[in-house]
Amino acid sequence: MFNTASFLLLWLYFAVSTLIGYCFLMTTAASKLQSYVAPPVAKLTGFVLAALGAATILQSFSLKLSDMKIVDVQHLIENYGTRVVADILKKSA
Repeated sequence: MFNTASFLLLWLYFAVSTLIGYCFLMTTAASKLQSYVAPPVAKLTGFVLAALGAATILQSFSLKLSDMKIVDVQHLIENYGTRVVADILKKSA
């Protein structure tokens, strides 16, 4: 059902962005996470926070220069997500 090329590419995008967020979070705030939660749970907490960051912060990234949007990634990802759902529905029909 989910083995369309567009879905795999979207999944790869979110997996890579979550991995980048996780690496950034663990290099900058690993000791703070371990002080707030138990050390075995700190990695899971970091992964959850990185996944939330990938879904919210990176997806809504846009580059503005003097009130003119140069890059609007949010619009591109939303359109691609719509196309992924359409591909999945077409393949499962």
